[in-house]
Amino acid sequence: MRCLVTGGTGFAGSSLVESLHRRGDQVAVLSRSGEPGPLAGVAGVRIVQGDVADAGGVEAAIRAWAPEAIYHLAARTFVPDGQADRSGFLETNFLGTVNVLAATAAVVPGCRVLVVGSAGEYGASGGGGEPLGEDAPLRPMEPYSASKAAAELWALQEAASSRLHVVCVRPFGHVGPRQAPRFAAPAFARQIGRIRAGEQPPVVEVGNLEPVREFNDVEDIVAGHLAALEKGRPGRVYNLCSGRGMSVRELLLALLERSGVEAEIRVCPERVRPADVPALVGDPSRSREELGWEAGTPLEATLDCLLARWGALERRLKI
Repeated sequence: MRCLVTGGTGFAGSSLVESLHRRGDQVAVLSRSGEPGPLAGVAGVRIVQGDVADAGGVEAAIRAWAPEAIYHLAARTFVPDGQADRSGFLETNFLGTVNVLAATAAVVPGCRVLVVGSAGEYGASGGGGEPLGEDAPLRPMEPYSASKAAAELWALQEAASSRLHVVCVRPFGHVGPRQAPRFAAPAFARQIGRIRAGEQPPVVEVGNLEPVREFNDVEDIVAGHLAALEKGRPGRVYNLCSGRGMSVRELLLALLERSGVEAEIRVCPERVRPADVPALVGDPSRSREELGWEAGTPLEATLDCLLARWGALERRLKI
């Protein structure tokens, strides 16, 4: 199958591209920088320079590649940045989705499209801590999640009015060795690795440790992307989640225990976000029943892989 992946050099996107390549698909990646990044060693993947915010460039890329499937992951994702650059987040996350779908309708209307959203769209609906099904109200609490909710609503109306084959997913929290250390789990693992190497005092600096989140393996989420595009119903939304939540504090303690590192935990005000949803845990029933997909990687394996990436384990693990 000929596939186009936007955001394919990013954290989850690069793992998705590798999965598509392994199974024999022809893959092109729309990259704003034009650089392969983590895909540099993956032979046969075509890197196309382009920005989803550029409508003309998106249409040209789709026309040149003529994909049968589009995985749309391109987005600005670091939540704190959205407070300072609201228009930038709206341009990339919302208008980028508008551009991808408009070009699809104009050039390859029979193409299947996966639009990747975020569990953050649920926002304040997660305050009670109960697992959230796809029909829970969308109540985003910051610009990133609001832009993703807007993009999803646009995608769903395109599926209804243009009859495009569009499927939407809302991935819940996921981690892996390529995730940037701006995010909580790799930030903790990096500091633990530095402590083990004697590069910083035995102190782990943290933000708010009370929110409850899912910490799924990125490879499980990627498998969910594949299943949703292939088996998902057009105009349907699917949670990609395990239904297993833990507090950020529990995550940090698990990382410290598995690494064998002892350290003081110190809250730093600059790491505390102005608005944190108390809990975001999903209900995976729809994805399990309609897609045949489940998040099955044990948390311990995911954490060990993350710790190994940052030199925080004595034993060597294959990443």
